[in-house]
Amino acid sequence: MDISMSPAVHQTGVSPDGLLTFGLVCAESVQEWQGQDSSFTELLSFGSSDPFDGVSVRNFQGTTISIEESEVERLADRLGLNIPDWVRTSARLGNVGQDSRLAAIRKLSNAIIEDSTLPITEHVEEEIAAGLLLVAASDEKHDDKSSPETRSRALSKAIELMQTHLEDNVSIGSICKEIGVSWRTLDRAFCEKFGVGPKKYYLRFRLSRVRSELFQKAHSQSVSDIANNWGFWHLGQFAQDYHKMFGELPSATNPRKA
Repeated sequence: MDISMSPAVHQTGVSPDGLLTFGLVCAESVQEWQGQDSSFTELLSFGSSDPFDGVSVRNFQGTTISIEESEVERLADRLGLNIPDWVRTSARLGNVGQDSRLAAIRKLSNAIIEDSTLPITEHVEEEIAAGLLLVAASDEKHDDKSSPETRSRALSKAIELMQTHLEDNVSIGSICKEIGVSWRTLDRAFCEKFGVGPKKYYLRFRLSRVRSELFQKAHSQSVSDIANNWGFWHLGQFAQDYHKMFGELPSATNPRKA
């Protein structure tokens, strides 16, 4: 749910029962949360069936995301992630400042809000939930115990799966399950080798294939058809990601009308 408020607001209430609810906000947009200074954070937790108390600044804008607690627990267990106590039990504030992963979550949630026809698949839900868990746990120490050999094998197997499923855009969680490693281990393996996580690597891989096909079929297929062939269905988001990677819109690569 997208939230906008013009005046500064002191808001109290009780979070929904059975759901873990998060708030995505801009830094310095919430003055106080649960009696704590929250000007430094961009992620808030409402807990589950817990009371909340917050004071926002003028012209506040934010997004709340609610996920069934049982689903978050299952996902955390499958991916080897932790659910910090501050998220699940007390709706307190975690020591979470700016995190690049929040931008990806915010972009995806905004796309869903702006386009009611965008299908909210299990893949999309998992991506949002896993991203929130990774950010929420970032203020706690969770050492990855994997060996270099384990990470090397996981990296090779993950890339092989990505190459096999370039058109399907399988979730990173499914890849972790298939090769038998935690999300943290795979993320570490990709960051060590390529400087980016598996999700961004996979996206760049697929965008590169789209670009190659745009060059090859510039006069025979539209941009939208080629994008769909490689599993990109939200064309607005696809165009943004493509422009960010290549410095031009896909229509500039393929001048055929989309």
